[in-house]
Amino acid sequence: MHADLLVADDYTFRLETPGQVQTIDVDLAIPQVDIYVTQLSGSLSIPVIDVSTPRICIGADVVPANLPIAVQLPELSVTAVEAGQVLVDAETVGFSGLSAHSHDR
Repeated sequence: MHADLLVADDYTFRLETPGQVQTIDVDLAIPQVDIYVTQLSGSLSIPVIDVSTPRICIGADVVPANLPIAVQLPELSVTAVEAGQVLVDAETVGFSGLSAHSHDR
């Protein structure tokens, strides 16, 4: 999937090790980004017509890797996003609000 701009507010990286959990919270702004995921779930919102969907989950096996035509979607927002095995390909990444936390389990 390609996006002109990916904005991820309150993005959390979570690393669990035996006895400890570490998290990094950050706000991201990534222009001209390609995103590859094994699965993606969340609620889609189309701002132009102010409609939100119920929570949906799409696996990588649902959409072919090489579509014969380019599909142009309208501006979308996705809330409460969960993704599996994410790979992001972009030249630049903007961030703000970086904070790290560590605590025992």
